[in-house]
Amino acid sequence: MKWTLRLSLSAWILIGLGLGIACGLFFGESCAWLQVVGDIFVRLLQMSILPYVVVSLILGFGSLSYSEARQLALRGCMILAVFWGIALFWILMVPVMFPHMAKGAFFSSSSVEPQHSIDYVNLYIPVNPFQSLAEGVIPAIVVFCIGLGIVIMGMKNKDPLLDVLRPLSDALTKLSYVVVRITPIGVFALSAHAAGTMTISEFDRLKVYFVVTIFSAVILAFVVFPLLVAMLTPFKYRDILDLSRDVLITAFTTSNLFIVMPTIIERSKQLYEKYDCRTKDTDALMDVIVPIYFNFPDSGKLLSLIYILFAAWFIGAPLQASQYPEFAFTGFFSFFGSVNMALPYLLKNFQLPSDLFQLYLVSGVLLGQFLTLLATMDLIAFNLLTVASLTGHIKFKLPRIGIYLGSMAAFAIISIVTVKYVLNSTYKNEYTQNTILENMSVKHPAESKVYKEVQSTGVLKDAFSSLPTLSRLISRKVIRIGYNPDHLPFTYINGKGEVAGYDAAMANRLANELACSLEFYPIDYSKVNEQLDAGNIDIVMSGMTVSINELKRVDFTNSYMTLTPALVVKSYVRSEFGTRDSIAKMKRPVIATVNKSYAAVFKKAFPKMELVYLKTNAEFFERNKYDALLISAEAGSAWTLKYPEYSVVVPRPLFSRRPVAYAVRKNNPELLLFLNQWLEINRVNGIMDKEYKYWILGEDDSNKERRWCVANALFGWDF
Repeated sequence: MKWTLRLSLSAWILIGLGLGIACGLFFGESCAWLQVVGDIFVRLLQMSILPYVVVSLILGFGSLSYSEARQLALRGCMILAVFWGIALFWILMVPVMFPHMAKGAFFSSSSVEPQHSIDYVNLYIPVNPFQSLAEGVIPAIVVFCIGLGIVIMGMKNKDPLLDVLRPLSDALTKLSYVVVRITPIGVFALSAHAAGTMTISEFDRLKVYFVVTIFSAVILAFVVFPLLVAMLTPFKYRDILDLSRDVLITAFTTSNLFIVMPTIIERSKQLYEKYDCRTKDTDALMDVIVPIYFNFPDSGKLLSLIYILFAAWFIGAPLQASQYPEFAFTGFFSFFGSVNMALPYLLKNFQLPSDLFQLYLVSGVLLGQFLTLLATMDLIAFNLLTVASLTGHIKFKLPRIGIYLGSMAAFAIISIVTVKYVLNSTYKNEYTQNTILENMSVKHPAESKVYKEVQSTGVLKDAFSSLPTLSRLISRKVIRIGYNPDHLPFTYINGKGEVAGYDAAMANRLANELACSLEFYPIDYSKVNEQLDAGNIDIVMSGMTVSINELKRVDFTNSYMTLTPALVVKSYVRSEFGTRDSIAKMKRPVIATVNKSYAAVFKKAFPKMELVYLKTNAEFFERNKYDALLISAEAGSAWTLKYPEYSVVVPRPLFSRRPVAYAVRKNNPELLLFLNQWLEINRVNGIMDKEYKYWILGEDDSNKERRWCVANALFGWDF
């Protein structure tokens, strides 16, 4: 059909996008294999880009004079500062749109890992340029090319070299255009994979972040930046969008700014030619400006900072206005490196749960495309404005500028108010995670009895009392477990009245493997050795901390886990407990704890601090009169699920981690050896890791539902 031949590339790309989304929704997870097709497409686009960057930078800089280069640096930095200022100002306005919410979270192991700083030297200074090329370290490549271009700039006989580089640059540009022709196919594959694999639950957890980020990206990309160019140059707003259409669609669907750089340069040249402004100078400047600016944080990259604000709001501890300067400064310079390095660093820096970074990675399925779209328009606008300022095409007309600025401000204010109203009207502020632990239970329970009171230390007589401990519990087919009913998430009483938790699950596994039943007896930590000696309990399985003092009273198995001392505090004061230095400056805060081992470590670090010993962790939350609860980060995280107005803080630098193990009575080598071998078997078989993920990290793959799709829901097709 003739009409199909008249469709533009952008039209075909949109058709591919629409068909891909429809395919993903219809076939669901069966579209996962299309990721391979999408990866092939992206790699084809990338294969000519690095050579293009190298050639264009060397050619562009080599063609300039020193005076032109100075002007480029001066004007470019001024415009760059304006763009960064606009992006950061908008980001700091975003929290206005957030509705109120309270949130608790399971423990994240990343919250106790050492902080990793960004190595800017290796990122920007190439020891071996060829290695940087092979590894795709673009900032280092750009620094090398700029240095070589500056040297060529001052050469007297540089024309023969430039004459070789020009056709090579043209050839690489044409090669990228050939590959771009298959963009509709690649877009179809990428969009089908995204629509088919992202779950509804993942989207639901991030919907507020999705809304504010997509809104911000669209406003900046289609209103602020193009109007800024139209305000200061002869180019019309409509022409700027027409110029950008194919580039924006390609960048959006591939989530890759790098691969559209040649197209941005070519489209910009076409716009200048349309307004009779194109010259050799404008072409040369564009060949330099676009690859250089690519290596600086663009607005799309900076917009990822919204996630830090979202994360703080998400856990019920929004950043205070006094923290904004540090947030803007630290966040901005962190983004000169990788976003995936910067965000974990910022989460730790502002005492936010590091496991929230995993949630950010999920958002990349959708939001990465909008952020790339914004980054593309940012690059287009920067290129047009910088070239215009260097070639005399900037137009300062105060009435025109006033109208444009007023229109942008009014539109932004109205839009922000609208989004805030919609989110407040539609977002359900119902906190349901306080019942998560109550609903969790041991998956393979043995027959058991639960006693609610501590038994006396008198010897519990039975027909097998004279036998060694291991033989006794096997013969009587009952294992007496000592537990702490207040030690979330290791042992506690769930909503069904059962003993639940990590150690309860391991106790049930032990009973099943020995064909025994269980009896759970509460323990008194001050008399636990007497309970063990009397035979009231056989094993203490309740996250008991190994310490020198305890080793004098009982014997421990090999450690099966290490815990990190931390503090549970009200969310709004969490930043005050973020470092040891900040804690030391406080005026005698009152710290409550039930763990004497942790207390000794804390007291040594802060000798003037007041410590109050509690019988149970629950007392801290019920009395609400202490500044902080000293507890492990693993246990504290579980308590925040029940009390979301509290947060876990791991002061930096970290305190030494403390081992936990199972306790048996002194001089009981038979049982101790058996338990150590049993723990090793469960470690090697992955059982301990599985229980850790379920009880400590809150991960449960057993009930994972298959992704909804039309084919299965309506037609019952199962692929």
